[in-house]
Amino acid sequence: MKKIKKLLSLFLALVTLLGLSTTAFAAGLIMPDQNGNVAIGKDEVTIGIEGRVEPITLAATCNISTYLSIDPNQPEDKQFISPVITVTNDCNAPITLYAVGMKATGDAPKVVGQDKFSAEGWKQLSRAQTHANIALGLKSADTGSINMWFAEESAQQTAALCHIPFQGQQRMKLQAQFGRAWDGGESFKFGMTVKIGLQQ
Repeated sequence: MKKIKKLLSLFLALVTLLGLSTTAFAAGLIMPDQNGNVAIGKDEVTIGIEGRVEPITLAATCNISTYLSIDPNQPEDKQFISPVITVTNDCNAPITLYAVGMKATGDAPKVVGQDKFSAEGWKQLSRAQTHANIALGLKSADTGSINMWFAEESAQQTAALCHIPFQGQQRMKLQAQFGRAWDGGESFKFGMTVKIGLQQ
């Protein structure tokens, strides 16, 4: 008889606990009315709170300090002089910088793949070939973390260059392969297309 009473007491205690937990969690979310009010009584209520997140505004600044220069009369490692290209992350999140393509404008030599000619082949280009072909790429101005070449103009490809932290900068320089048969002073323009996105 004592065992039965103990079991009955335990059963009643269990039912009471279940009843309390049901009271606490039975109700769903109560959303505010049109005036933004929620009625709160003696029972617990769970008030629904709606959240909204605005998308980040992507923004970066690119500064090019000078023009590139080719002087085939200089020693091999000094024939090509590049500007320092500084990209500054102006948004409040880390971004990825992408190189989309490089194209000649006007009568500038067409941008071709760096591997169109061998290293020695570039040096042996005729006057006509020199005026028709140039390979351009990007490399880090400070470290070796970037080393890429733009694809041929007719086969532009988007390539991830680097990640730039919040309020950070990336300094880059152009690199080039070109012929040496220039017979006069030349001025050319190229269009470099880049874009940014949130770091994945």
